[in-house]
Amino acid sequence: MPISGTGSGQCYFDGYSEIADPLYNKGGIFLNHRSGLLAVHLRKAFMTRKPQNHRTAIRIAGIAITVCVLFAVVSPAASQTNIDLVEIVDIDTASFPDVTIQARVVGPDRLPVPVLNADAVILAENGVEQPFTHTTVDAGAQAALVIDLGAGSDSHGVTGEPRYLELVSLAERYIEGMGSNDSAMLVVQDEAGMGVVQTMTSSKDQLRAALAALEPNYGTATNGLGAVQLAIEELQAITGSSKTQAVVFLTTGVQNAIDPGYTAVGTIAKEFGIPIYAVLSHATEDTFGPRLEELAASTNGRYAFYVSDADPAVEEVFAGLELMRVQFKFTFRSTDGTNAERSIVLRARGGGSSAPQDYLSYAVSLDDPVVIVDDPVPGAEIVREAETWDQNPDSIRPSSANVIAHLEWPDGYPRRIMNAQFYVDGEEYGPPLMDIAPGDNLLFGWDLRTYRAQGDNLARLEIQVVDELGYIARSDEMQVAVVVDIPAPPPEEVVEEPVCSMDNGLLAYLKCFIFEGAGMIALVIALATLIIVMIIWRNRRQIAQTAERATEAATEAVSRVTRPAGYPRAAAAYLTVIRGGGPDLEGRKFPVPLGTITPIGRDRSQVVIALPDEENSVISRKHCEIREADGVFRLRDFASKYGTYLNNVKLAELGSEVLHHGDEVGLGPIERGGILFRFELAMEDEDVEEVNEAVEEE
Repeated sequence: MPISGTGSGQCYFDGYSEIADPLYNKGGIFLNHRSGLLAVHLRKAFMTRKPQNHRTAIRIAGIAITVCVLFAVVSPAASQTNIDLVEIVDIDTASFPDVTIQARVVGPDRLPVPVLNADAVILAENGVEQPFTHTTVDAGAQAALVIDLGAGSDSHGVTGEPRYLELVSLAERYIEGMGSNDSAMLVVQDEAGMGVVQTMTSSKDQLRAALAALEPNYGTATNGLGAVQLAIEELQAITGSSKTQAVVFLTTGVQNAIDPGYTAVGTIAKEFGIPIYAVLSHATEDTFGPRLEELAASTNGRYAFYVSDADPAVEEVFAGLELMRVQFKFTFRSTDGTNAERSIVLRARGGGSSAPQDYLSYAVSLDDPVVIVDDPVPGAEIVREAETWDQNPDSIRPSSANVIAHLEWPDGYPRRIMNAQFYVDGEEYGPPLMDIAPGDNLLFGWDLRTYRAQGDNLARLEIQVVDELGYIARSDEMQVAVVVDIPAPPPEEVVEEPVCSMDNGLLAYLKCFIFEGAGMIALVIALATLIIVMIIWRNRRQIAQTAERATEAATEAVSRVTRPAGYPRAAAAYLTVIRGGGPDLEGRKFPVPLGTITPIGRDRSQVVIALPDEENSVISRKHCEIREADGVFRLRDFASKYGTYLNNVKLAELGSEVLHHGDEVGLGPIERGGILFRFELAMEDEDVEEVNEAVEEE
């Protein structure tokens, strides 16, 4: 922080001093924030020559420096990238909903910003700030080189060459430095008048040839500002370009008018946003330099008094021209699904409504996507052909099929699919597909194992999609047939009994009757009967006891069959509701008899254990079953929509698992309304009898 006896002081922030005059009237520290810059001023009352006041000034200086550091560290808003101009030059919606904005960003030094921090700008669509990515691009530049050759252009300049050659060398330097995206035109002003000697071109050879062909008349005073205005008009006549435009004014001095038109040229240049870069080659700078410098500054250009090609001021002019090529592309993804015109704002962050900003609008016409089912085709037949008449229906091939679809975009703007749902017979089938890229096919798996009935099983298929902008499309409903072909069982063999005849004599008849006809059967039966009678006689006591016990067992069986309706049968196992289904259902026991199949679900016509048939239930009409064989209980899923769970593990569709005492069986997610059971094996026979007797007494 500079301190002197003059009593002034400034704090510099981000490499720039505050654009404000120091204050001198009273003591104190003032913080002034404008255009992202911070200034701290020391006032004159503390800057006297008295030693004690010197010490006071030093303390104040220390405080000021501390404040500067605090603002630099604590206040990121104050340290934003310095921006004085934002200009949107192009908008690209070809890849909508990705939208790309191309813009120029100019700093307080009147030069395009070479590197831009993303936090320094705000991009908003219809007033809503959008996240974006940005890249630096070499957009190229269009320059009008104006060479003003007035009186004295033939006199020797500082290089020893005639001044007009110094100006030509500057034009050549610009041409040699042109990039592949640059173009330039050449306008000349001399005593014969002004005119375009080379129209806008990217050909360096054409521009060099135009310079080499110059035969300037420079004996009379000229006013090159008219040529500058002509150049601005020529630049404005170029349409459809996003390149930055500028005028490079190379002059020996604006000489022949009392009011040569600085103000008018500056006004039109600012109106069209065209900076003027001016270089003066003259004996002295005093006559023309200040006005040219003011013109360049007012249009965001640069000025230099020509001393040599390597002069810092000239270097600054060419550095500014080189930076003209720098632009930025900002890309964001629109979330607006309307067809109304959209407003885009690109604004420097900070500064409120006075922050540099630019506006542009665009419109797109959006339509619903179209869903096309490619496989299977409408009316297709999917044949499930069994190999044998008694084959397990689950193993008949094919057991599944793929349903494939693609999207078409009538509006020409492919978008991401956020949700794609497959429907079978009007009901949602399986989980939806999520977050599908625009070019991807939609692929759904369809389980065919539920189609078991012989013949044609008709199914209606549909697919519905919702894109990222909320547009919904549904495919045409198509009908296909799942054909189940099971061979008929083989016919039973018919055994023809031989016919015995007396024609060959009695002996032949008896032989035929005994060994080939029914006589053999009768003989075998007789022998078997004799053996059984002998066994019974030898074991008559044991058989009598066994018969007595069998009689008692038969009596018990008849008693069980003839019990009154509603009398509970002794169950092999129970399903006890431990959670879900409401307070009326919790704790209820459902019997699972031995040697039976016990279906479970909401459809009372299909199941044994019927659960509440509520709207939006996660339990299917026929959800699962418990099957007992040889004392082993198995839980099997029926391709339920929300799944069957054994000890919190979801069963595969149509899969089965062995049940054990104490296992937990879940129908659907419990948190979404499912029901949780505990599987328990029945009590011992003695306990069953006690339960039955208690029921009879009631």
